[in-house]
Amino acid sequence: MLLCSLCTPATEAFACKHKSAAMQSASVSKENRAVRTGKHTVYKPGKKKNKKKQGKELTAIKDSMLTVAVAAKIATKTVDKRDIDAELLSWLTFMEPERETPNEGSVKGCVSLNGNDVLNEKHPYDNMNREVCAKIGATIRNLCEQAGTTITGVHVTGYSAPAGSVQKSEKAAAQRLLNLKDELRRSRATGKASLEAGWTSEDWDSLAVLVRQSDMPLHEAVNGIIQNTDPVAGREQTIARLAGGVPYAYMKERLYPKVERIEYSIDYRCEQRSNKQSGVSCEGGITLASLCATANGYAKDSKEFADLMDLSARLFPNSVEANINAGAVALLHKDTTRARKYMEKYATAGKALGNMGVLCLMEGNPEKAELYLDMAAAAGSAQAKKALNFLRKK
Repeated sequence: MLLCSLCTPATEAFACKHKSAAMQSASVSKENRAVRTGKHTVYKPGKKKNKKKQGKELTAIKDSMLTVAVAAKIATKTVDKRDIDAELLSWLTFMEPERETPNEGSVKGCVSLNGNDVLNEKHPYDNMNREVCAKIGATIRNLCEQAGTTITGVHVTGYSAPAGSVQKSEKAAAQRLLNLKDELRRSRATGKASLEAGWTSEDWDSLAVLVRQSDMPLHEAVNGIIQNTDPVAGREQTIARLAGGVPYAYMKERLYPKVERIEYSIDYRCEQRSNKQSGVSCEGGITLASLCATANGYAKDSKEFADLMDLSARLFPNSVEANINAGAVALLHKDTTRARKYMEKYATAGKALGNMGVLCLMEGNPEKAELYLDMAAAAGSAQAKKALNFLRKK
């Protein structure tokens, strides 16, 4: 077909316009087919833009949640640390060492009728009284030669073997006791010390022991009589009738003199005077009590307090109190390694249970900490109860 020159541009323009529309339609149709066949997915420009926006928003939310979680964790940790620091002084136990107690003791002695020199005397009991007084006096003088020694008491007890009836034995014992007291007063052996004196009229307990240890004839039968027959019912007389009196004769000759005796005990106290300002005793040695007293003049979280407690543990390595205190100071400064070094050997000691619980708590072992703290609380530790309350609230 021939077109005129005037309509040609319009026709070409119309053809181009429709050609472009056809190409666009073919492209859309192709894309639709691709979607249907599943070869590839085509996102519309608007949807693609929305997906990216959603991804960015999700990432921002995740970052925000992580930031909040981390912040919360840090905040919790900070609270816990602050609480531990605030409560640590009240949780830890610092042991007050026992005051420098005076050296106390007693000296014991015995004078018996078993010696031939006493038995051969005309008045053996009088001689025995004099010997007892002489020994008591000499012992007291020797003790008092040490500076600061005080005699706190003298105890004297006499013992007699059976002598016929119980009434007769008691009467003899009472007279012997009076004679002994008179001799003690006359000799002034006890000085200003308090005196207690007594007498056992029939010492069957000692006699039974001697019978068991002896080789006397029928000693088992004799012991049976001692165990099963009351003294008032004639215990001695029953033994005297046994086997024609042979065992009884043996007892009177060999065992009765060992039973007849006077025992004495002299109690004393030796005080060590110390200079409280310097903490040095009269012998020139530093005492644990003085070190702790000096340390208590400083705040428990101070360097001076820590140094003195550490020094006490080094000077007194076998002291439970010194090691527990040094371990507690180490815990105050968060040095769990040093604290365990001081306290581990006393871990089962009642005084160390509370501090061991705090140590385990700081080491990150709450189960073991609770075990120690439970035992300490059961023993009455108020500090352990506080630590338990904190631990169980976490």
